[in-house]
Amino acid sequence: VSKYGEEWVRKKKLWKSIPEKNMVYEVPADLYEGMACHRSNLEEFVKVVRERGAIPVLLTQPIIWKPTALAEAENDLICSCPLDARNADGSKPDAKWYHYTALNAMLEAYNEEMRIVSSNMNVPCIDLAANVPKTAEMFYDDVHFTLKGNALVASLVWRELRNVFAQKSPTPGR
Repeated sequence: VSKYGEEWVRKKKLWKSIPEKNMVYEVPADLYEGMACHRSNLEEFVKVVRERGAIPVLLTQPIIWKPTALAEAENDLICSCPLDARNADGSKPDAKWYHYTALNAMLEAYNEEMRIVSSNMNVPCIDLAANVPKTAEMFYDDVHFTLKGNALVASLVWRELRNVFAQKSPTPGR
């Protein structure tokens, strides 16, 4: 087993051992305050790319998490992360951990900002989050794709990029 594989097994065991009382199902109250900064960063990225005469393309982040349990793949997921990264090793028994339902809501908030910036700034957005099925057939863990998932993502990205580059090149500052 590779070092990565050993780490993965350790993290899965850790997640399975987290007591229910330590799980947090709500998104942090300040999450949406951070969205303004995220949006500003995305807008600056688009601006800089266009100033350099290139075509910006945004992509949303797909994950297997759903608002409800995913029984078919739950054993392969880590499905959680600590509220405080210093607790990632599981050494603090009272540490609080985000449940995957909260993580799903948080990532979807970021993906929605991506879609809004795409729409407001007329930037192509490859919405992988909306177009990659949330199944064990597509993901081998929380965020990494299987071969079939990789093939689907490559196909979606290729199709959109082909359309983007078939259009005339953007003018700087547009």
